[in-house]
Amino acid sequence: MKINFRPKITIAAVAAMALLASCETTEETDFALNEKAMVSAAQTSFSVPEGETIMIPLTIDQPINQPLTFKLLISEGATAENGLDYEAGDGPQSTDWGFADAGFSVVVPAYAESFSIPFTAFEDLVPQEGSETVQLVLTASGVRNALTPEGGITFDITVEEVESEDFVVQLIWGETYVDADGTAHSFCDMDLDLELYDNASGELLGASYSSCPEELRIAPGDLPDGSYALVATYYSPNGAAVPVDFDAIPATVVLAQPGVSNQVVDLTGVWTDFEAGFAEDNPNAIVLAANLVISDGTYTITDAYVPPAPEEGEGEGEGEGEGDGEGDTTASYKSARILNGRK
Repeated sequence: MKINFRPKITIAAVAAMALLASCETTEETDFALNEKAMVSAAQTSFSVPEGETIMIPLTIDQPINQPLTFKLLISEGATAENGLDYEAGDGPQSTDWGFADAGFSVVVPAYAESFSIPFTAFEDLVPQEGSETVQLVLTASGVRNALTPEGGITFDITVEEVESEDFVVQLIWGETYVDADGTAHSFCDMDLDLELYDNASGELLGASYSSCPEELRIAPGDLPDGSYALVATYYSPNGAAVPVDFDAIPATVVLAQPGVSNQVVDLTGVWTDFEAGFAEDNPNAIVLAANLVISDGTYTITDAYVPPAPEEGEGEGEGEGEGDGEGDTTASYKSARILNGRK
């Protein structure tokens, strides 16, 4: 005969086991809920030369099994301008639980024990403005599973002006406009080009076709002494919406030796036909912004474009330049663009 034994478990034993399990679960849950990583920085003051990027190092006292988010806010009183003089973090900080903040976001991967925040100081084409400063404050955001000390971690950053022997040319047109529906767009959606030609041979020596702003940089020794043409072109609208709050593309050309000198050439009013560029056979798409004369390491700007006086501007941008001097000025550039496949 086979006998099956059924162990007896008393009510008291069951209650004791349930209480033990409850205590163990509670301890583990409390530990997980109360677990917060702390972030610290060994260095909080930095100097950054224009044109360079630094990494700001921070430490996390314990790894967390999910991504950490922070906001890097801009304190009042900065002399360096966000977006013009510098950028930082992983992109702009838009909101934190519904409240808009001026600054940047910082995202740290799960299980990280340390991380670094990038800070880039842009090369400034405004000469002799001296060093500029900005104060950034790092605090937790989002679910806040990692914290900073009370008041956040404050970084004092100095952007140092740098003098350069290079000559830099920028074509700038990135303002914001609205279309007929009230939707905002960037003029960067439209394609503008910047080119450098040898005035003696007509040869195309350099070009910037795919950025906004477009930029050419000439280092000492890159070009022999001579005269060079800096040519700006409205290549194509690229299907961009038509602006209703501008009469022309707001373009400027900045010619500068960083930290030393600069000159701004205003091209606003040149391109008034938003829907037709060089690719659409607009005869006024090409303009000579200026000539650059190089002699013994000295850069001299001549023949800079000057907007016509209002009373002389009748028909501007309507194609009247055909045969009236406009064609004589730009015909060689147009031919060079076609030969180089930029048509």
